[in-house]
Amino acid sequence: MRRQHPPLVDTILADNAGGAQAATRELLRHGARRILFLGDSLELYTMRERHAGFLRALASAAPEGADFSVATAHTAAEAADVVTALLGTGRIDAVFAANNRASVGAVDAFTRVGARLPLIGFDDFEAATLVRPGVSVVAQDVALMGEAAAQAVLARLAGDTPPPATTTLPTRLILRGSELP
Repeated sequence: MRRQHPPLVDTILADNAGGAQAATRELLRHGARRILFLGDSLELYTMRERHAGFLRALASAAPEGADFSVATAHTAAEAADVVTALLGTGRIDAVFAANNRASVGAVDAFTRVGARLPLIGFDDFEAATLVRPGVSVVAQDVALMGEAAAQAVLARLAGDTPPPATTTLPTRLILRGSELP
């Protein structure tokens, strides 16, 4: 869901910026200094939020310095092409995949080339545990999001009519080994 200003309806969101910031900090903690932000268009609210969290984490690494690249990929195939083209150039030393299509594309590129970089993706996906190392991800609690949405609807049906609100729920960083060099 996209944030509305002011909210026109009750909105339940994941902490996109916070999750991206945590993922990027983890990559930095393991020594990454030239991180690729790989995701869909920054015109999308979720991508802008994830990019903002990514930049906040990089800014916090100021004493050691960090650099980044941004690439747009709408499909896993496009993401694979971007990562394949950048592997081995020295321009990047880690990948933050801002959605699951970008994660899948990065894994595909690593397989194609026979090399890999540290990787953390946003959004868990079924195949994340099938590769070695497993893909580390920022996970959204979709069950909690559904529960919060249902509670908001039921409250309104029961006559509770406060102004529409936006609820932002926490994300969780799941480390499976792909964040490591």
